[in-house]
Amino acid sequence: MTTKGAPTRRNINESEFAFEYEVLSGISRLGWLAQVEKDNRVVKVVCGPWVETHEEFFVEGAWCGEFSKGRFDKSIGAYGSGGLLTPSSVIFASPTHTRERIYSVKHKSRVYVSNSVVFLLHRSGEELDEKYNYYKEDLETVELGIKDYERRIPLKSGNDLHLYCHCNMEIDAKLGITETQKAAVEDEFVDYSSYKRFLEDSITSIFANANDPKRKIKYEPVTTLSSGYDSACCSVLAKRCGCNEALTLVKGAVKTDSGTTIAQKLGLDIKEIDTREYLNSKRKFIEAEIFSAGFATQGTYILSLEEYLPARLLITGYQGDIVWEKNHERVNSNIENGGGGSAWTEFRLRVGFIHFIVPHLGATKMPSIHRISNSSEMSRWSSGISNRDRPIPTRIVMEEGVPREIFGLSKDGSGVYPSRTMVARLRKLLRSNAIFNRIKKGFSGKTRARLRKIEAVVTHNISLLLSRKRKTMEYDSYKDIMKEESLNDLFSLYQKSRRGTLSTFMFLWGVEKTKDNYS
Repeated sequence: MTTKGAPTRRNINESEFAFEYEVLSGISRLGWLAQVEKDNRVVKVVCGPWVETHEEFFVEGAWCGEFSKGRFDKSIGAYGSGGLLTPSSVIFASPTHTRERIYSVKHKSRVYVSNSVVFLLHRSGEELDEKYNYYKEDLETVELGIKDYERRIPLKSGNDLHLYCHCNMEIDAKLGITETQKAAVEDEFVDYSSYKRFLEDSITSIFANANDPKRKIKYEPVTTLSSGYDSACCSVLAKRCGCNEALTLVKGAVKTDSGTTIAQKLGLDIKEIDTREYLNSKRKFIEAEIFSAGFATQGTYILSLEEYLPARLLITGYQGDIVWEKNHERVNSNIENGGGGSAWTEFRLRVGFIHFIVPHLGATKMPSIHRISNSSEMSRWSSGISNRDRPIPTRIVMEEGVPREIFGLSKDGSGVYPSRTMVARLRKLLRSNAIFNRIKKGFSGKTRARLRKIEAVVTHNISLLLSRKRKTMEYDSYKDIMKEESLNDLFSLYQKSRRGTLSTFMFLWGVEKTKDNYS
């Protein structure tokens, strides 16, 4: 079903632009794509049925601030994306976390912008280049931080796909594009109390925004909870701000990573879900949504939570291992991170939930957070373990009455991983080498990005020498994390090609199979 409306226009003294919405009920609920044409003041927006469409702005997500004002571009904590009008331009805003971004392609007389790389390629007529082997390495550079990630990747036509992470992009009537930084927390955090108060105030504001009466879709909070530090801390903060439900992942009968005991102490209603439940799904090629992000496959476990996530504000502790770690070696405002949660975008947009990553709040002030972690007032909350010492979340959780012995001591991990092939084991061995890592940490982001490309080239060349045997080993390694029809479809294409690594084919396959979400 399609709902099409006439352009909505504000007073011409306020904005020279207007949005024209086309709402498609059959596509991903939170997907959107905007088309800005040269010297045309009507910005066409095609979007899913749950995107909030207003005269002055459209948005999917929640943020610190009043919903009706729509200034998510100015918020210090915005979880989702959208567009808004200014007097002489249109602004498109990415989330303030770095697990998702917005994308654009510029043609001669128009610019396409979207929160989905799949939607953007589908509507713009562009295609990925199957001869380019380094999409995964390029996309993973977001782990280097907001200053050093790769901002464009090549397409088959010779055009570039532009990436915008933790920033706003502004387009004027002549299609001039300007990138601007996100708003930052103005004051430094001076002590534990000031930082905790900031977190609680921000979470309260986001909860209120997500449930604003003026929304057509309201999002109830639900927290993820494991036996680790970060999710326990985020669950305590969420509970204090009004969240009453939690989800925890288990691996069959193995429940060592379950957060059930912690939830009982906090008074949270909790559901245990098997990480491999998604393998029973009747949805065709369900893993494609994860692979379409170009990242590693540990994100597939989120697929098992689908029935619990529509219209929910999903609270996670990603980034806590960096922001809250007392002994972290790279303390800066660059928001460097791991890849966890980075592969969820297409799944999230289709199902219709907001990913609220609590540790990203104020993460650009990491130096002051790090000083608090190492201050004398926090010494009694320190574990003394060199690589797992997080006094801030420890104190937050223990002050809520949760005993120290039931959280943060060890963590099995909830991810679903393929078994390692020979080449993957060599790469893992190199990456875990202590001397190599100490040297690498001193490199700039751009140098580390080049090292990723070199590593990809070397891996690709080694793989070619072992081609037939390697492909068989890779097929076997993915048997436990993919449905049989998905696995056979992916590898039938992969086996026929003499070019490309498996990671390249997973990305290409994922994008192609996810296009049905926007047909």
